[in-house]
Amino acid sequence: IVTDNNNNNSNKLIECIDILKQMKKADSSLIHDTTTTTSTVSTTTLSNASKCWISSIDVGEGTSSSEWWIIGGGLVVDTVDRVGASSRSSHGRIQQPQQKGFVVTIHGPTKSFINGCITREIPQCILQTTNNNTGGGLVTVGNECVVSHWSTLPLLQRCSRAWCSPPSVYTVAIRNRTQGNYDEYNNDDDGYSMAIGGSGPYIDIFQGPHTKMLTLSIL
Repeated sequence: IVTDNNNNNSNKLIECIDILKQMKKADSSLIHDTTTTTSTVSTTTLSNASKCWISSIDVGEGTSSSEWWIIGGGLVVDTVDRVGASSRSSHGRIQQPQQKGFVVTIHGPTKSFINGCITREIPQCILQTTNNNTGGGLVTVGNECVVSHWSTLPLLQRCSRAWCSPPSVYTVAIRNRTQGNYDEYNNDDDGYSMAIGGSGPYIDIFQGPHTKMLTLSIL
């Protein structure tokens, strides 16, 4: 975490947060969400997680959501067989460790770990929405052709998913609209437009979280 020291253009490192250590401490309370909107307590132990990387961070601006830092990335977890031994070498064969994704919430003022979710996909971009009329205050995209919408902060539960064209999504842009421009008769319009892009030449344009209006090709 870096802060501007007294606005004199002198940046100062004030703290480092070890996300993997924080998740291991909260292992029993992490949510395991693979593909659906139903979530259960994780069956994947993070005690065998050997690596962690951060691929996206988002902090709200100008609202109470600025207290919540949303962090996403990936984990390398050694699998465990039925007798509890590492499955790197099982029955004479070398097995590859599993890669899993995660989304976690950090309370900015206190630097406290609030909650987290282990995902099948690895999030590659995270963006908060500030004008949500039907729920879903967070959008994530990752290494699969899906856009995920999550419950309003500081809760962290996937509430819906929408298919998209790129098989792996790298970026998402959202244009939030004022309440005066919101069409209250369109139940699928959460008050924002969204564009996503990734591997391949296609950009999907969504109206709200679920309605894909068109797909553009840059070639």
